[in-house]
Order: sequence, then C-alpha cells, then structure tokens
Amino acid sequence: MGRRTTTPHGASGSINAADYLQASLDHAASLTVLYTGRHYALTIYVSGLAAECLFRAFRARRGMPFRSDHPLESLAKEAGFPDLVSAGQRERFGEALSNLIVRWRNSHRFRSNAAARRFLKDLKLDRGITGDFLKENARILFSGATELINLGVVKWR
Repeated sequence: MGRRTTTPHGASGSINAADYLQASLDHAASLTVLYTGRHYALTIYVSGLAAECLFRAFRARRGMPFRSDHPLESLAKEAGFPDLVSAGQRERFGEALSNLIVRWRNSHRFRSNAAARRFLKDLKLDRGITGDFLKENARILFSGATELINLGVVKWR
C-alpha cells in the first residue's frame, strides 16, 4: 500500500501535500499586501499559517496522518524539515522557526492590531524596539516565514 498523502477535511474533500504547499505559497504571496497595508496582526497570523501549511505539506508527503492542532515546532520536526536544512542554513532556519514559535498563535486570527499589541507586550516583545513594535514583530515573522517557504519550495523538488 502506498503512502497516504491526503488528509481528511470534512465534507469539502481531502487536502493533499501539493494542496498544502500551494496554500503556503498563496498565503506567503499575500504577506506584502497585508504588511504594506498596515494589517500587522493579520501579517503575523498569515506568516504563521503559511509556515504551518508548509510543514503540513511535508508531513502529508511523508504519509503522516492529519493533526488538528497547530504546534509549529512539532509539525516542523514531524515534517523532517530540520533535516532538510544544510549546516550553513541551520542558524537562519532556527531563528526563523523560533521567532514564529514565540510570536505565533492560531488564535491570532481573532486579534485586531490593538489586541496583537497587548499580546506582544505581555510577552515583552516590545522591548528594545524603537518605533512601532507591532510593525517590527510583523516584519520579523513575514521575513522568517518567507525564508522558510523559499527553502521548502527548493527542497520540495
């Protein structure tokens, strides 16, 4: 029996590895518009969502069963993503993933910019930032997610 590359997703049908990869690319493509439009909370959410879709693509490609939770660190590990990263890229990959793990929650989809500011302030992620700390945190995640996705696309082939 071959590897299972589709995942259940309700009555709307299955989502396969290629679907997850395309969703990751689609979400990443929207980040510039969100960020330049000052939709920083949404930039943060979509950055994490894009990375989550990437990790789910690699998990599905490995035939792993669907998970309904959203822990980026374990999804990345299960996807084998850390093993895909060369020694020269490990530090950048680790930093991008760590930034997402610390700053991203699936519940961000419900946050306004004001609520995102409170969340980041509670985590003390406003410290040492001159200017708009919400904008800077959004930039960090936007940049990191883009790096991860670019790496994932190269390794997908």
